[in-house]
Amino acid sequence: MSELISGIIPAVDGIRAYKEFLQTDLEKCVLMNVHLALLESCFASAEKYNKQIILHIDRITGLADDEAGAEYVLQKYHPTGGISIKPSVILTMKRKRVKAIQRIFLIDSFALSKSAEAVKHTEPDFIEVMPGICGDLTPLLKEKLGENLIAGGLIPDIAYAEKLLCDFKAVTMSLEKLKRG
Repeated sequence: MSELISGIIPAVDGIRAYKEFLQTDLEKCVLMNVHLALLESCFASAEKYNKQIILHIDRITGLADDEAGAEYVLQKYHPTGGISIKPSVILTMKRKRVKAIQRIFLIDSFALSKSAEAVKHTEPDFIEVMPGICGDLTPLLKEKLGENLIAGGLIPDIAYAEKLLCDFKAVTMSLEKLKRG
């Protein structure tokens, strides 16, 4: 399995969706909205099914989404990567040598400017741009944020996701939309 974060990656929301993901031929997922107490079984089944987990650190129920929480799950479970909006969590991931994906929300030019400052400080491996339907802004985004961009959020279907892959390293979209395919 490739360690590179690329292609269309399903965002798996909750344990029920995670069990569905395990039955697919997809290699990796973004796991979110799962209780901390279930992570051990999630990572055990990922190993059994030869899958990789990118853990959305900010959206694990029962886990503080801070440096200590990130350090705990990274040391215990060794995910392929992690996602967070918090610079301190991104820096923790980098220290632990886990692929760090900094999520940013583009609501206006001020948000883009502040996000560019944060990215300059943290130097994440990838930047997930929300909403992902901002494909027309790709030249500006690459100028301000760099080349390792992931599109996420509001991706309507696989055809749209595939078009985005021309400009983005990866696209995250719900497993449900991928299954409708």
